[in-house]
Amino acid sequence: MEANEVNFPHIAVGEEIVTRLKSDESLWTEDAILRAEMELIECMMAVDDAGQHYIDYLRAGLGDFDYDFDRYAEFLGRHKRFVETGLVGASIWGTRAACDWLKNYHNARIDEDIQGSGSGAAVDACGRAMAAVLTPLRIV
Repeated sequence: MEANEVNFPHIAVGEEIVTRLKSDESLWTEDAILRAEMELIECMMAVDDAGQHYIDYLRAGLGDFDYDFDRYAEFLGRHKRFVETGLVGASIWGTRAACDWLKNYHNARIDEDIQGSGSGAAVDACGRAMAAVLTPLRIV
């Protein structure tokens, strides 16, 4: 497999783009400092096992919903149904590996959200334990 080849259903971001995002001040929002910009960029990207950067749309999703936990949980529920549909009809997707990658990505995001600060008891603004809400959204 070539270094630039992507075999899983994610949006790859080339290393040259990542480097430019970190160094080209003209790409940063007005009056923002590098630290804040890099935190935003890092929130939106992840690195796969092969070292390829990709858009982490599930992690970025929470911020897109202005940290509205109910909307984020609804989004994860829709994503779960989408992936489960693909797992059932994997021939439609062309490859079971893509569906499995999405399943693992989805569950890893949920596990990370549940663990939150590391205490395992992350709580949303309404006082509900995130684990109680997010655990049923895992894909089995």
